[in-house]
Amino acid sequence: MEVCRKILSSQYGSCEAGGIIMGKDMDTLGGYLIEMIPKSRYKVTRSFLSGIIYKPMYYLTNDRIGAGQLQFIISPEKYTPLYSIMMKGLKPHNKTFPVEHDALTKDGYPVLFTVLLDIPRLIQFKNGLVENPDKRGYVIGLNFQQDMLQRYLGEGVKITGMNFQKIGKNYLGWKR
Repeated sequence: MEVCRKILSSQYGSCEAGGIIMGKDMDTLGGYLIEMIPKSRYKVTRSFLSGIIYKPMYYLTNDRIGAGQLQFIISPEKYTPLYSIMMKGLKPHNKTFPVEHDALTKDGYPVLFTVLLDIPRLIQFKNGLVENPDKRGYVIGLNFQQDMLQRYLGEGVKITGMNFQKIGKNYLGWKR
């Protein structure tokens, strides 16, 4: 909020992001998340990430892609068409479903979108899968997130990565 509302208020004055953590790459976030993996079926409770008070709390890389993700956060109307494409072939969110998700597959498995990687939701998704071992999970995110997400979520989760350079061209007006 300091950056969006004060330092860059002319660009991001209306930003409604709860919080943003920026890092060099996905391994920065991965290091914190991997240490939180439950050693049993109990919920994660240790790590500064488990005490996040801002919701949402997005993780952005400190590069052009992170700047593009920030554009989606502060201008949801730019994200809506991409969200609609990701929803194709999926069922909408179900409030009574026991695992955090954005959509459900036709078979009823949870799908989480991580193009805008919201840390508390990712942790809740992981915890939900741990508590419901009969549930498989799916993630639709960005190609550079795949390795870290696979290490954190485990082999039981199928992760699909999209190219953010193409997303930037199609939804943010990037020239190249």
